[in-house]
Amino acid sequence: MKSRVENHKEAIISGKITVQVFADIEFGVLSKNCRNYGICRINIKAQTKEVPCEGALPRSCFSIITSDENGMVEMIFLKGWMSEASKKKYFGANFFQVDEDIVLPKEITEHTAAPDRVIKKGNYNVINQKGAYIVQF
Repeated sequence: MKSRVENHKEAIISGKITVQVFADIEFGVLSKNCRNYGICRINIKAQTKEVPCEGALPRSCFSIITSDENGMVEMIFLKGWMSEASKKKYFGANFFQVDEDIVLPKEITEHTAAPDRVIKKGNYNVINQKGAYIVQF
């Protein structure tokens, strides 16, 4: 299975891709009622119908999530579906800020070497491609 965004040379996904899912990523911090920065919730979508982010500054956005056998995770956010305010707020500093640890859903990690994978609090590089922002954990 190949990532949906081609030619991102900075990619760290080097193992065999084991999962690729569609999800709505709700931005924010769970302990702060989904305010601030980071990932508040990951809602896996059973359907593959892609829905754009809505509103001037939506609190959630569609993502394609890929994980490999080693537990590395990549989230792809399509720029064409994001408002300029969302691009600036969440991706404008060329890093993706996570204000609180978040446990990844089992649908993403169950076939990897890290089934209890947690995205740790911190700043993560954003790969700025022509049509998407890519964040790797």
